[in-house]
Amino acid sequence: MKTFITCLSFLYALMTAGCALQCEVCFSRESRHCSGDIKTCDEGTMDCQTVITEMIFHGQDPIYNIFKNCSTKEGGHKSNAYQSRGQNFTYQLVQHFCSSNECNRNDSAIEIPVQDNTENGRCCNAGLDLNATSCQPSGTVKCTGKLTNCIYFGGIVQFSLNPMAMAYHACVTIKSTKDLPDFPTRAMLRIDHLEFTKAFKCPQQ
Repeated sequence: MKTFITCLSFLYALMTAGCALQCEVCFSRESRHCSGDIKTCDEGTMDCQTVITEMIFHGQDPIYNIFKNCSTKEGGHKSNAYQSRGQNFTYQLVQHFCSSNECNRNDSAIEIPVQDNTENGRCCNAGLDLNATSCQPSGTVKCTGKLTNCIYFGGIVQFSLNPMAMAYHACVTIKSTKDLPDFPTRAMLRIDHLEFTKAFKCPQQ
């Protein structure tokens, strides 16, 4: 009987291990593509996740980051995009979820949306400081497309090889912290300020 129970336990362990989701795990701060090892996710994980970020300071080449892992959230999440626009920069974060083994290998299939540059009549305070975790508004920025809310962020981020302080006021697509995407901890190291407000009607010139 003891041998029989041991055999059942062993069989159950094999079945459980065979059902666990497997995802590619990697990151890069110099490209929008990466490849790495295949990881067996924790029990109950339903999705593999790929996050691609694009930061463009006006007049400079885009800075891309990519992160792949087992999703830390519950299954069934929809892929989505987060966008913001300031006076001197644009930022996008694209999240892609999939639910089959190694499904996040093909990052070339994930498209970064082209930002809509059509002004929507709304404005936000604008300001940017790349050497501090807080800043005061220095003007206004005209929002575009679906960017109908404002954000004030300050903290420590890492878009390239070295962490940096960053604070900004800008237009954004989301309206509260509950709508925030799942920022990779490798990119968002510390948050000191995070406030959302509704964009205001642009003053007539």
